[in-house]
Amino acid sequence: MKTKTINHRPGAGPGQKNNGFAYEYTRNPDLLEQYFRLREDCYRKDWNLAVFSGAEDEHDQQGHILIVRQGDKVIGGGRVVFRYNFSPLKLPMETDSFLLHQQVPEMGKGEKLIGEIGRIAVLPEYRGYKLTNIVFYLLAKSQLCGCHYLTTVAPVEQAVRYTKIADKFGMKISTMESIPVAAHPYYNNIEMRLLIIDISALPDCSYLLTS
Repeated sequence: MKTKTINHRPGAGPGQKNNGFAYEYTRNPDLLEQYFRLREDCYRKDWNLAVFSGAEDEHDQQGHILIVRQGDKVIGGGRVVFRYNFSPLKLPMETDSFLLHQQVPEMGKGEKLIGEIGRIAVLPEYRGYKLTNIVFYLLAKSQLCGCHYLTTVAPVEQAVRYTKIADKFGMKISTMESIPVAAHPYYNNIEMRLLIIDISALPDCSYLLTS
């Protein structure tokens, strides 16, 4: 999975402004409340998830939340959550019977920090490259925290789209078609795919948060 370069640089430094938009990790309650409302609206409309709640949950408290704002208005965001492979904590996709270090043999070898990105949402009128930028800032946080494997789950068609986008930037996403994803009520019976990136094999892009 070795790559020579990641051909993308959305900005440099926390709170970096890009065309008037700031990308930053935050615990500001006002900004978080906007993000929670935004992701609920987006997931209910885009995925037709009638029972989905965007309210703060235990994984938000455990993880790191990135928001994209224009002034004080939040127009997008995403979340990354970490745990060590043998920790009693669970990632959002995991259940008692579906633990990643048991499902993926490589994750059960030695002590490894694994992460899950998700809850990515952007107002429809601002979508496009901002979705890609969010992923890169989540990747940068993962590298800065020493994460080895980064994971997510996505509907089948979306998973295919993600892998094609990643290929354009020299990144390899492994689609684990042989591993059934644990069912969650808010998936609304949508067929999901488990996606994994070995980010230890990628060039460092944590400069986005440290420059």
